[in-house]
Amino acid sequence: MSGHALPLLWNTERIENADTAHVSHQIVNRSSAILNVPHGKYAPLYADHRDLCRFENAESDNYKKVLRAILEMADEIRKQKSQKPMSTAASDKSLDDLERACMEQLNIIDIATAHQAHLEVYVHGTLQWLASNNQYSAWASATKASLLWVTGPPGCGKTILSSYVSEILSGEAMGSSIACHFFCDARIKERQDPIIMLRSIIYQIVIRRRRLLRLVRKARSLKGPQIFQQLSGLWELLLDLLKTEKQKQIIIVIDAIDECDELTQLMFVNRITKFVQQAGDSPTKFFITSRPQTSAYFRLPSDENIYPRLDLEGLQEMIGQDVLRVIQHRLGLLVQRNSCTEDLRTRLELSLASKAEKTFLWVSLVLSSLESKAFLGPADVRMLQKLPPSASMLYRQYLESIPATSRKTVGQLLRIIVCSGRALRIGEINLLVSHSVEPGAELEHPIYTDGAITRLLYPFIRVSGDHLAPIHQSIIEFLLDLDTKENDDLAKAFGVSIRRDSIFIAGACMRYLLSDNFSSDLFEYPEDDLEDEYDQDVESSAEGLSSSIYSWLGEVSEDLGFDNFQSRLLSAGGMASDEERCKRIAQEYGLYDYASKFWTGLFGQKNDFHEDEDELHSMAIRLLDYSNIQTTNWLRYYWALTDGADDARPKTLSPLVLAGYFGHPTILQHLSKQRHSGGEVGEAIHWASRQGNSSCLKVLLKEYLDQISNEPGICSLEGLSPLAAAAKCGHLECAEALLDQRIFDVNTKNKDGQTALSLAVAHDHGEIVALLLKQQEIDPNLPDSSGYTPLFWTTTCNSQSILSMLLKDKRVDPCRLDRSGRNPLSWAAEEGQIALVEQMIIDGRMDLNNQDYSDVSVRDKTGRNAISWAAERRDRSLIHYLIKKCPNEVDAADDQGWTPLAWALNPPGYLDNALLLLQSGRVDINFRDITGRSPLSFAVGWGYVRIAETFLRFPGIDPNCVDGEGNTPIFEAVRDDNVEMVKVLLSTETVDVNFKGKGGKTPLAVAAAAGKLDIIKLLLSVDGIDRTGLIQEHSHNFLNFEHSSA
Repeated sequence: MSGHALPLLWNTERIENADTAHVSHQIVNRSSAILNVPHGKYAPLYADHRDLCRFENAESDNYKKVLRAILEMADEIRKQKSQKPMSTAASDKSLDDLERACMEQLNIIDIATAHQAHLEVYVHGTLQWLASNNQYSAWASATKASLLWVTGPPGCGKTILSSYVSEILSGEAMGSSIACHFFCDARIKERQDPIIMLRSIIYQIVIRRRRLLRLVRKARSLKGPQIFQQLSGLWELLLDLLKTEKQKQIIIVIDAIDECDELTQLMFVNRITKFVQQAGDSPTKFFITSRPQTSAYFRLPSDENIYPRLDLEGLQEMIGQDVLRVIQHRLGLLVQRNSCTEDLRTRLELSLASKAEKTFLWVSLVLSSLESKAFLGPADVRMLQKLPPSASMLYRQYLESIPATSRKTVGQLLRIIVCSGRALRIGEINLLVSHSVEPGAELEHPIYTDGAITRLLYPFIRVSGDHLAPIHQSIIEFLLDLDTKENDDLAKAFGVSIRRDSIFIAGACMRYLLSDNFSSDLFEYPEDDLEDEYDQDVESSAEGLSSSIYSWLGEVSEDLGFDNFQSRLLSAGGMASDEERCKRIAQEYGLYDYASKFWTGLFGQKNDFHEDEDELHSMAIRLLDYSNIQTTNWLRYYWALTDGADDARPKTLSPLVLAGYFGHPTILQHLSKQRHSGGEVGEAIHWASRQGNSSCLKVLLKEYLDQISNEPGICSLEGLSPLAAAAKCGHLECAEALLDQRIFDVNTKNKDGQTALSLAVAHDHGEIVALLLKQQEIDPNLPDSSGYTPLFWTTTCNSQSILSMLLKDKRVDPCRLDRSGRNPLSWAAEEGQIALVEQMIIDGRMDLNNQDYSDVSVRDKTGRNAISWAAERRDRSLIHYLIKKCPNEVDAADDQGWTPLAWALNPPGYLDNALLLLQSGRVDINFRDITGRSPLSFAVGWGYVRIAETFLRFPGIDPNCVDGEGNTPIFEAVRDDNVEMVKVLLSTETVDVNFKGKGGKTPLAVAAAAGKLDIIKLLLSVDGIDRTGLIQEHSHNFLNFEHSSA
């Protein structure tokens, strides 16, 4: 069934419970029934276990659902079989289930929409100066990894420049480059999240280079789905992609990185610069834009030859020329549509050029205002001459020009757009406005049309499709700053406060979700509605069925004894997944998607409790009470569409637990007046810690500390303590709050035996590692179920700083071995982490001559040492370092007799590593494993022609090493019909072509027996080849060969 949709049905018969006032309950709820089968489609069967497969009659609902499921399966199989195979150019391979899951986890942002939303239209002829710019040219022509950082003030064209660069670099090499974009946006949470940024970039790479998906698949298999939530894991995956891809140059463009928080900026700068230093021959290019005073910019290494900077403030003349071209182009369009004359165009151009001060933003604002008019006249020229020269002054002048009667409306709309958290549709804005007051209030709200909003808010917004967003980050900053000016008349009308206005939007969302429209189950449809809804779909699906399906239906009818199978099947009800029903809900209810996804975050801005806000608190509590149908609706919608590799959710769906989960401290303060069970309090504390809601956690600890102090274990969920959850997820404030209480055991293990310290190390949370190591009672050597101590997990996060912290702690024992007998150095070598390997070896506490300390010669239980593991890695610098540090272990064999040289031949084969080992002068090139095979035998058997050539030139090589089966390497090449390899072996003139292997056959006899004509011809050309008995024993093949040769 791989690749096909699998219908999964579960029983939902309800029973009456006398203890709960006759409230009915399902025997099996949906979440318990779902098996997470790939491509599963779920539908309930209203029956208990006994009657699940007993159908009352041919018209029963359950019967219809089962029959329809069979038809959908059959039709899907028929369609898949009839599809023509795609060429490898279009798709390397059809994706398996795991690969599809990986792509879904990575593809979480609509790149095209994001791209379009951030761009002004490119004007032909602009940016031509770029090609002759020294910094850009040096970066663009570099054959090795490089980073170009572009800085410039707001409105100078950084975003259009970044897009232009990726497009021209992709086009110049006729598709030999892969360009990846990420547009950061301080207003939208997703656009400033480093994890989402990395996932988006990885997706853009693998969607254009499908063969790289195998690396994503491998990482997902090894580390589980949580890798998509791990910053360190995603970065390592990206590095693997960049180092593996050799045919296409990868260009990574990060625009406006200054709109991310400082930690995110520094993280990317540190990791990118480190990659550039160690990238070897990788041609990857990074292109970053920001404002000049971005803190991370000043952390760049000083060498501008390696890390060139491009300061747009120093290119004012070129930018001024581009600004003029934009003015000319857009005024020309006004002439074309007859909005102004040629003479007026000339006057407007002179006025605009004289005041633009080489700033695209100012010009764009003014031109947008002009373009909104049907006809321009001399008054517009006079207006231009009076406009202030800076964008902020221009914003102010535009606001001052808004009539007093419209100011309240414009202010409300601007606040909604700025604080919404994502671009809004006009219909969503109308619904937010209409629900901004209590139901029944006698207040009419206008219905805004596209044109009305455009006229009201020009030039402050950009319309992209049917979405509205601020035209530039600078307008957001202006409005936020305006709100702080108490004596400014404009502040009251237009000032924006993130906290105040987010709560205003949250109130509208809550009123909407609590409206009577949603007082019934949105995911369950009455029978009559189902029949009406599916009639049309069923008819269309019947029309589309092929004759093969009709034939199949007939066969099923006979085999199973069903009468009129097809007609009954086509009248069956549908099986829609939650995701499909969510789409339907979003289409039917215009604000449902936004309100469900965003109200909790918007309300979370409220961090103080006021008695006069009872309505807000009452609505929030109702929406967190799972006994309300409105709550079950929005929560089911939210969880069906909310991304996350960690699908864990609260088990106790009470207001207290959900307030802790979503981050609502004021609700927790309000609920603290009520009594709650220890289990409920414990789960609320757990989720507040896990979600990083430190304000909520502090409220819970303050109000309920006495209740949990004697039994802190009730705060654990599935073996994960709140401290471990905070450590795993990187929530420093929560970890500090929990440790301050001194009731949570810092050494508690989860179900896999990991402590909070192990989890913090594995997930690269250095600050939490430092915090935990300060605890006197911590045991930093506690192993998990695999025998890994926290020190081992540094090879997962690949963090030098965390490794340094652990090694400097005198309590840490670096010579502990895991259950496989391996030490951390062994794992670091296998992962190719040269920086960690170096740090482990040169650390002051480590003595290479003392077996009590971490030593490259320490072998694991299979006999492999660090050099052996490093031999399988692409990075030759690592094995070179290890050879120098421990030359006596270069030829150490493991339990199977494999030396590091043999492991270097493990597919895909690493010639550079093999050469380094041979050049050490300490390798026996003829060393045979327990099966008697030599490195040459393996090279020949795996078809490594270049490696075999290299080995055969090495002094002392024995090309006739006999393995345990009595064969020499040439037999491997003959059996594989590898003509090129046979030629390489014969070129040495030392290969014994007449050697008789197993069964007394020569290579020629083996080739003849298998009919390998090209090999036979090649061997017969060798002087002195033994043909004895060949004709008699294999006369048929030999005569065929003689005939074909003639």
